[in-house]
Amino acid sequence: MPEFTVKCSLARLGARPEVRTEIDKQVAAHHALALRGFHVATHTVLRELNTGSTPHVFDQTWWNRCFNCCGTLNGRRNACTKDASIERSILELFGSAPPIKSDNVWPFINELSKNAVTMTQNMMGANFHAQLEKVVRREIIIHEWTTNKDLEKEVRWKLVQHFVKFAAGHQNMLALPSEVPLDLVSQLQALMTTWKRKYGQKVASCPTEAFIYNQHPRKAAGSRYLEGIWEWMYAMQEHRAACIQHLQQLLPPSHEKTAQCIFGKSAHPLPMTSFNVPHMAISADNGLQSLCRGANIPIVKDFYATFPNLRKFDRGCKCHYLRTDGVSACLVMKRAPTRKRKREAAKENAANGGPDSSSSTTCAPKVRGNRPGKARHDWTSEQRG
Repeated sequence: MPEFTVKCSLARLGARPEVRTEIDKQVAAHHALALRGFHVATHTVLRELNTGSTPHVFDQTWWNRCFNCCGTLNGRRNACTKDASIERSILELFGSAPPIKSDNVWPFINELSKNAVTMTQNMMGANFHAQLEKVVRREIIIHEWTTNKDLEKEVRWKLVQHFVKFAAGHQNMLALPSEVPLDLVSQLQALMTTWKRKYGQKVASCPTEAFIYNQHPRKAAGSRYLEGIWEWMYAMQEHRAACIQHLQQLLPPSHEKTAQCIFGKSAHPLPMTSFNVPHMAISADNGLQSLCRGANIPIVKDFYATFPNLRKFDRGCKCHYLRTDGVSACLVMKRAPTRKRKREAAKENAANGGPDSSSSTTCAPKVRGNRPGKARHDWTSEQRG
C-alpha cells in the first residue's frame, strides 16, 4: 500500500505526561549515542583501512555495536568483546567521558543502525562518479602545472567524461580529441586500469548512480558490491593526498592558493551526524513497548491508544510509524485500499490484458440465497417482460 507522511508538533498528539517525559529522556540518550557512535565508527574505519582490512560497514550488526557499546545498561557499560577494534576506538575517544544511560533505548538504536547503512549507501551513490571526475581533474591540473600549458575547457571536459565512463564500465565512451597530450592519456589509462583490475572482482560495472542505489546490502552479492565501491572511494582519497603533496611542490611559494584549496574538499568515509537532534524512529511494536516500559504504564502496541489525538491527522488512513525529536513529529501513514482504487486497478488490468481482464469485462448475474442448489438470479425488468 502507498505511504505518505504528515508532520505536526508532538504536543498535538495528546500523549500522556508520562509518555512525553519518557520520549524526552530517550531522545536525549538517542542523540548522545548517535553522536558518539558515528565518531567511533569513523575512527574505527580509518584505522582498519590504514592496516589493509575492510570493516563490515554494510552490516547492521556492526553499527549496532558502535552505538550500543557507547552506553551503559543497568549502570555499567558492556565491553565490545566481539570486535576489539570498536572497543579500542571507544576507549580512545570516550574513555574518560561521562557514561550515557541507554536503558530501553535498544529499539531506537536498532532503527538508527538501519538508517546508518542506508545513509552510507546513499552517500556512495551520490559521490562515487563525482569522485572519479575529481581524480581526472587532479591529474589534468598537475599536468598543466608541470608543462606550463593549459588545456581548453572543451578538451578538458571530454577527457574527464571519457575516463569516468571507462572506469565505470560504460559501453559508449566519448572519443578523445586530438589535442589531448599522449603522456597524460597514458597516465590516466594506467591509473584507471589499475583500479579496475584491483576492484573489478567486486565491482563489475557501475555506469549510473542507480546501480549503487539498487544494491541490497543484506544480500551477499549486494554487500560485496558496495564494499568494493567503498574501498575504491577510499583509494581515490589516497590519490587526493598524493596529488596534494605533488602539486604543493610545483606551486610557487608566493601563490595565493594552496594545493588543498585548489583540489577542493575531500569525501568522508562515513556519513557524520550533526549536532542537531536527530529524529528518533518509534515502531508500533518494540518502540511503543520500550516507551511504555520506561514510563511504567501498561504496555500497548497501538499508536492510537498512546496518542489519542492521532485520528485528527490520519485522514482515514492508518499510522504505522512515528519519528520525533521531542518537539516535532513525522507520522508515516498507509493508505487503505478503497472500492474506487480497486475499480481503477481492475480497469488498468483490463486495458493491459492482465489476469483479471476477463473477469472485469463480463459481469455474471448476481446470486442470492444460501440454500445449495437453489441459486436465484436477480433478473432485470426487461428480462421479466
